[in-house]
Amino acid sequence: MSPKSDLRTELAAAEPGRRQAARDRIRRAVDQAGGDQERAAQDLGLETWEVAHWLAVAELPGSHTPARPESGAKDTSIVPTEPPPQARQRPSSRSLPSSAELARASGYPFDRSGPARAGSPFDDFGPEYRQPLTAPVPGPPAIDEKPPAPRGLPLARSPRPAEPRLTLPGVAAAGTPRPHAPRATQLPLPDLRDPQSAAPRRLALILHAHLPWVLGHGTWPHGEDWLMEAVVHCYVPLVAMLQRRQAEGQRRLLTFSITPVLAAQLADPRCREAVDRYYGERLGAAEALQEVHPLGHWWNLELTASRAAWDAIDGNLIAALRSLETAGVIELSTCAATHAYLPLTHHQEMIRLQVVAACTQHERLFGRRPRGIWMPECAYRPTGAWRHPVTDARETLRWGNEAFLQEQGLQWTVVDAHLLLGGEPFLGYGFPWVDDPHAVTAPLPEAAEGEPTLSERLQPTRIGASDVIAFIREPHTARQVWARHLGYPGDPRFLDFHKRHESSGLRLWSVTDADADLADKLPYWPHAAADAVADQARHFLQMLGRIPGLGGGLAACPFDAELFGHWWYEGPRWLEAVFENVSHQLMVETTTPEHEVGRVPQERRHDLMEGSWGEEGDHRVWVNPGTEWMWHDLQRAEAAVDQLVADPAVGEPRRRAALAQLMLMASSDWPFLITMGAAADYATTRFETHRDRLQQLLTHDSSAELPPWVAEDLAGMDLHSDWWARTPQAPEPR
Repeated sequence: MSPKSDLRTELAAAEPGRRQAARDRIRRAVDQAGGDQERAAQDLGLETWEVAHWLAVAELPGSHTPARPESGAKDTSIVPTEPPPQARQRPSSRSLPSSAELARASGYPFDRSGPARAGSPFDDFGPEYRQPLTAPVPGPPAIDEKPPAPRGLPLARSPRPAEPRLTLPGVAAAGTPRPHAPRATQLPLPDLRDPQSAAPRRLALILHAHLPWVLGHGTWPHGEDWLMEAVVHCYVPLVAMLQRRQAEGQRRLLTFSITPVLAAQLADPRCREAVDRYYGERLGAAEALQEVHPLGHWWNLELTASRAAWDAIDGNLIAALRSLETAGVIELSTCAATHAYLPLTHHQEMIRLQVVAACTQHERLFGRRPRGIWMPECAYRPTGAWRHPVTDARETLRWGNEAFLQEQGLQWTVVDAHLLLGGEPFLGYGFPWVDDPHAVTAPLPEAAEGEPTLSERLQPTRIGASDVIAFIREPHTARQVWARHLGYPGDPRFLDFHKRHESSGLRLWSVTDADADLADKLPYWPHAAADAVADQARHFLQMLGRIPGLGGGLAACPFDAELFGHWWYEGPRWLEAVFENVSHQLMVETTTPEHEVGRVPQERRHDLMEGSWGEEGDHRVWVNPGTEWMWHDLQRAEAAVDQLVADPAVGEPRRRAALAQLMLMASSDWPFLITMGAAADYATTRFETHRDRLQQLLTHDSSAELPPWVAEDLAGMDLHSDWWARTPQAPEPR
């Protein structure tokens, strides 16, 4: 074991004495170096920021961490502290830094060199949406043959196994030590004598914003609270940050891909009322916390700044996003209407319905047709014979996704690199909350002399014979930003996502270590997190400048928007720091796909492979023994709707209502949540609710009055039954 890994192991040890000894070792090294932290870091084999962080931790009052609580004991402390051996009593709030100290030391919401800035608060008061993977359990029993539908009805409940879980291949055995802090990607310096190497690199950040339809379907812990938290802790901070950059004169900063189902909820009056109520609850919790904890004051400042940003746009995120696009700050793009998993729908009509509804809804809300689309889960399949892996449904010929996109005039989409290059995905898994540093991932290939580099091979390309351009995920940046353990979000200084104060629900602890027990989390120190943001923003641009072969080319960086502010609290500030740094250098410039499509030569065309950005790059996250019953139900549901739409005796309102329930039923969120074991009961209930509502529409007299829930589900989304049609021909270059 190297001295560096040994020291990191001691710093993350469960025993407080070992951690304290490791911090003392760092302090002695700095003293021996005459206070030079950089030299001490070299002597210790650590990064400079790590030395600065642990020195700051050692100086914090109440910075010691308690031993693990007894098995089954409940940790109700406000700040985890370990009193010195001579005083074994719980420290009082007087041993913690004062609110004045925090306000002076913090970079949030105050910039040390400028005026106050709006915050990016998030406390995630309870949902378990997309939580880390639970421990694997034995696979469910085989599913029996489906019983016939009762009384001839087209839909019937399919049997499903209990508590399905996903087992990740290649994950290290329990107890395998992991690095204490994220490791920066090491890349060679560019050859500045080479004009292409020294040419500016174009950065296309693409953020995908999505939540399933939750209005009218529960509140806490699952339901409308998801929407409120995403608005307050992610979307509002991102919009406020982009407005500040607009005021500084920056343009073409990123692409915001928003699903129609999310946009419809943001435009719904019920959303504004719920968000206002949520702000009131969270501010009340922060004010109460101020009486016992100095971070209560900090949280109050954060939430107050966020509420001010919300009020400044009059609670209208749709108008704010539209204004940012009109000003040229961002590009807006769309996604399949309800985030259906396109490669595995049983009818091609379903794919077309999702795409046509998406483009129509986007134009209605944002004033112009979208130019690009994010395929749900970045899932793609090419033209050819088709067979469903669960139901065994088959088609001799099914058009590839690009045919449906080109028919609607869409110019670009996003795919993962292995769909172009073949082989294993470069990332072990597409989601930061379940990644594992020891999972088997494909190494990034190095080009032989005279051969194109990886970056040159991953430049945007037309898909097959179509004119739809695929932007390929750049793997260096994806690993650095996306990975929870080895990427930026796992920095020990950042706010921990999982541990919350029991009575207020606010988060008061730092990451400390991505694998640390909750009892071992250290107090959050805002100014240390601000330093981490600044360090990592600089590193990100330096890394882009060193990627071999990227000079003069484009790095497409797609991420879930909810990573920024939701999973990674400091994410919006990190983005702003990146944009600030971009404005002061010449090596990297930001761009958006609509400004890049004209650069792609007509002759640059590639056929893509079938897959997604999920585990192993295929469909297994959404298709596995725990979700098979859903695909059988969807097969019957699509067939029933196909018959309903063709029946001239059925009126258009009932047709639209049936299409809406089918689209909500087909959301990829439901099998995802079941596979992840997070909110699985909610996902099951939602799927069955829409299946049963669809069956009610199918079996009642077509002249009967429609149920009241018809007006509530997908409210504001325009649907027409004539969109249920096949693409007439294969795509040809425009």
